[in-house]
Amino acid sequence: MDLHGYVWHVAHPLRLRAQRPSVPMIAIVRKSIRALSGPVSRFGFASCRSLVLAGLLFTCGFALADPAIQGSTAPGAHAAAANTSCPSADFAGFLNAFSQSRVLQRRYTRFPLEFGLQDLSHLNDADEGFKKRTIYSFEKMPNYDPESGTVFPTPTRIEKFGQKTEILTMKNSKTAKEKNVFPEEIINDSASATVALTLPDSGVLVFYRFRKMQGCWFLYAISDRST
Repeated sequence: MDLHGYVWHVAHPLRLRAQRPSVPMIAIVRKSIRALSGPVSRFGFASCRSLVLAGLLFTCGFALADPAIQGSTAPGAHAAAANTSCPSADFAGFLNAFSQSRVLQRRYTRFPLEFGLQDLSHLNDADEGFKKRTIYSFEKMPNYDPESGTVFPTPTRIEKFGQKTEILTMKNSKTAKEKNVFPEEIINDSASATVALTLPDSGVLVFYRFRKMQGCWFLYAISDRST
């Protein structure tokens, strides 16, 4: 095959369009460049080699614009993006999805996580009565439920045990001037939210603290102030 025929064979758009869509276009370019290095240098046509390379780059751009080729890769990329997208920018919508999915609870729990627990022997001591420690894994969290694989109770469990939840944001935040207010109930910015879990007439009070970061909400601290 003469040089002219070789160039047409490698660079013609129809040849590239005939490639299976799953083969990356950049691989075709590299393969063609390696194939051309021998014949072109042997004939000494340096300018022709440059022309061929320019033609390859143009052809690849033309082929990538083909909807048939784009369609072969786009669905997978969109599916991957959808799987990792935030359930909802609105916290109420996010919490609804978060509470029903152990997968989302794992994905949107940030470690290390601060866990606080009320020491029942020091109820009247604000400084010593509340102990904090750091948790580094999902299963090590004290309120982890092996049966459901969650740390935040599911709607079914909340209803079954008669628990109540209240979302606290800047809109309904309590203030330090009020009596018997815990730090978790004071929300100072729109990127923070707290969910108070209670069981009426039992003394159960657990705060789940969330913060918006990296475009979504993450559980970053839990305060168990049950008495």
